[in-house]
Amino acid sequence: MPAAIDAAGDVRFRGKGTAMLRSMVERPLNEVLVGRDGFVALIATAGAGKTTLLRQWEAADSRPFIRLAAADASDAVAIVTGATGPVVVVLDDVHRHPDGGAFVVRSLAELTLQPGIAVVVSGRAVDRRALTAMRLRPDLVDLSDADLALDERAAREVLGGHVGEEELRRVLRRTRGWAAGLQLARVALGRRSGDEDPEFTGADRVVRDYLQSEVLDDLGDELTGFLLHCAPFDELSGPLCDAVRGSSDSQELLERLEREHLFVSALDREGRRFGWLPLAREALAAELDRRDPTEAKRLRTVGADWLAAHGDARTALALRLANGDREQALHLLSEVVLPMFYAGQLEEIVGIIHAIGPDIAITHGYLATMFAYAGMMTGDEVCARRWTKAAGDFYQVHSFGDGDEQVAFLALRAHLCADGVQRMRRDAEAARVRVKESSPWRAPVLMMSGIAAGLCGDARAAHRLLEEAAHVSAELRATPALMLALSERLELHSGRVSADAIAHAVDAAEGGPFTHYPHAALGYALRAEAAAIAGDKDAAHRDLLRAHGYRAALGRELPWLAVQVRLRIARATASLGDPAGARLVLAEAEEILAGLAETGILKKQAADLAAALRPLGGADAVGASLLTSAELRLLPLLPSHLSFEEIGDRLHLSRNTIKTQARSVYRKLGVSSRSEAVQHATQLGLVSA
Repeated sequence: MPAAIDAAGDVRFRGKGTAMLRSMVERPLNEVLVGRDGFVALIATAGAGKTTLLRQWEAADSRPFIRLAAADASDAVAIVTGATGPVVVVLDDVHRHPDGGAFVVRSLAELTLQPGIAVVVSGRAVDRRALTAMRLRPDLVDLSDADLALDERAAREVLGGHVGEEELRRVLRRTRGWAAGLQLARVALGRRSGDEDPEFTGADRVVRDYLQSEVLDDLGDELTGFLLHCAPFDELSGPLCDAVRGSSDSQELLERLEREHLFVSALDREGRRFGWLPLAREALAAELDRRDPTEAKRLRTVGADWLAAHGDARTALALRLANGDREQALHLLSEVVLPMFYAGQLEEIVGIIHAIGPDIAITHGYLATMFAYAGMMTGDEVCARRWTKAAGDFYQVHSFGDGDEQVAFLALRAHLCADGVQRMRRDAEAARVRVKESSPWRAPVLMMSGIAAGLCGDARAAHRLLEEAAHVSAELRATPALMLALSERLELHSGRVSADAIAHAVDAAEGGPFTHYPHAALGYALRAEAAAIAGDKDAAHRDLLRAHGYRAALGRELPWLAVQVRLRIARATASLGDPAGARLVLAEAEEILAGLAETGILKKQAADLAAALRPLGGADAVGASLLTSAELRLLPLLPSHLSFEEIGDRLHLSRNTIKTQARSVYRKLGVSSRSEAVQHATQLGLVSA
């Protein structure tokens, strides 16, 4: 049966629903509560499941339960001291009568309880002194929101089988297992009709209505106003809230919100930074926009200015975008886009580009350059070429704004290597001459200078520059430049490289959110080849699958790296007894080389590999090795709900082309349907689970 929300705001499950919630409370019930003597503090957010837990405990415990409202609890001490047998005394809803409840709790905390007697204090908040008195007791069981949160299995049962895995994860991120939030999601998602597929957020009316009736209606104007005025901001601090409110009491109010379990909790042990329950913040922000959109915009503006002045330009950018302040957003984006690249936030950058509208970069040369970088790093050749041209056209008419603008543009041209490796080296060297010692662009510029020198056959200069690039990248925490500099040192090294050196290069990619950057590809390909040569087939196959995953994002927009990675993959594939797969990947490298005006050492490396593969037989190929770059680009979209026509729109291809590529994927993976292809590709590690 479905869940309902009771008068106290707690989710009440009937029938099968009880089993759902059991996964949440099974450990505390069986191991902590049933038969337990002493004190239990059950202080949690509205709708967290307090009432449900108490009911299940009562059903599982042999002792009688006596429930007392905080307003009528003056006899609680007498009941506890006069009990002649085992009993559980529940002082419920202590937050509704804070003064009387606090007195009773402190009085109870001073008692020595007889064996078999348990005292439960339940509610959304309790007086600090009373809570401290309880916490000093060695027999206290302290349960809060984290203990009551529903896990993924229970959440799936609450939401129902029609909710997909991706949507389930989104709902759990927003609710963090909050029982009422999950039930509200079930209600909201159950109202969808036809082709409409809106994402569940706190802005949904059912969430706003719940917060209004179960929380805000019980609060005074001060706390309600504070909650609403702080809602535009994901992370809160006393100084930020003071700045946007024009006040000096925000730290005290934040601590009160946390103490009263009003959807805010400290993010650090000092209690200086606070975060929201995401669903509640979204609901409150939507309510603020509904009540007073002018004030909501003003708060975001003041908050953005304060955050930008205090070193958090990324959050300020999001606030400016929410306000529709495009010019201010563009100015901030210019400041934060490179640090975001370095921090592994490539997907966020692409999202920001879409939010702003990419055409705006036509009038901003630096942003056009950075948009081209985003295209280059996501394998979008059209985007990379388009915005490189836009930046070039802009700088033909306008001068470079400062040293970094010109350095960034020269480094971009070096990355693209459109006119061959000699021009790539000239661009990289021109950037290196101009880059300042203090510039954040110094890391990628040194890296590109070293790579270009190596591709031109200047091994000594390459080693020196890549050594410096690795040092500067680590210093600047420019992880993408670091992992590629480390890999390129090994790639351009003429002798045999050690396993430790390869591990160092790969570890840089695996230590954070950088595995989707193309810079990581060469490290995995190098490690796959080393493992194959050493006879460790399992390790080689694992790293080969990782390296294959980058082929779709590595083409003509990064031709030199695309060739290097494919040659390493082909060598490893051949070492594993799959010459047919090796030849296919080599053919891709040769096709990319054919589009380069000047290839440096790459053409000879490809020719040497082709000669080595020529005498090998045509052993049965491994299906994953035979997937083309176009097919690998299609794979991540197959698990989605998109039709072939919609996938074609995203990839700028016709429906028939997508259908043909899909059939080829099925054949190479040995399956006959889209769902089987997704399952098999997931097992191989070619798409995320």
